[in-house]
Amino acid sequence: MNRIFLAFTFLLTLVLTDRSLAMQKQANILILIHSDEGGTYEIAKEVAKGIENNGNTKAIIKRVKFIDNPKLNHIPVANVSELSSYDGIAFGSPVYFGNISTAMSEFFAQTTTLWSKHELEGMPAMVFMSAGSGAGRELAMQSFMNMLAVHGMVLVPNGIRGNEKLDKSIPQGNTVLGTTSLASLKNVARPSDGDLNKVKKCVQLVGIFNASEQFSDHAKLMNAASDLTVEIFGDQGKHARATLGASSIPGNSSVEIQAIFEIE
Repeated sequence: MNRIFLAFTFLLTLVLTDRSLAMQKQANILILIHSDEGGTYEIAKEVAKGIENNGNTKAIIKRVKFIDNPKLNHIPVANVSELSSYDGIAFGSPVYFGNISTAMSEFFAQTTTLWSKHELEGMPAMVFMSAGSGAGRELAMQSFMNMLAVHGMVLVPNGIRGNEKLDKSIPQGNTVLGTTSLASLKNVARPSDGDLNKVKKCVQLVGIFNASEQFSDHAKLMNAASDLTVEIFGDQGKHARATLGASSIPGNSSVEIQAIFEIE
């Protein structure tokens, strides 16, 4: 009995020691960003504060590409090979036409080896983005999350936060990715309330087409969207527009259309 008791005590001591060491181990979280003018970096600093609010967690801010900006030159540039060494990663990027930035996309293009070896699989990850107008940010966040899902990372959205300071009397658009609008809240009406007669005009359409480098008739493809808008809204449907070509679009889609409408 004494031997059994001693063996049990020894095993229990090992388990408690392992748990104690695990609790004492500092978690290192990488905040990986691309920032042009410093907007994304300002958000990254707030994210770092939240991460380090847990005293046993350290946030390390790095960027994907060197850009000569006095406000950003102190931030080190990350290597793809180091990503798997962290306990979690928070990705931050400006919104580029409803997508992540070119620099961030180029960085992800180098992660094929990590993907083939499943090195990021199971790692917690979240995303945050900066945008001047706010247009296309939901699309950008979704495309960001799609890439992380391909790596098998565990997506940790931050939910709907910060809405206590919003003026809930003003109806706005909706998103399930975070507080970027008021219609995310209960009992807040949608801008048009389902009535298309409240649309004053179509301000702009942006079309992005998945096409080869040799293709140049993007404008003809975009005509279908423009013609449909005018057919539905008449003169109010006349709009400014931009048409772009891309070598790839998230989800392997053939086309992405973004629209801005003015509502009464």
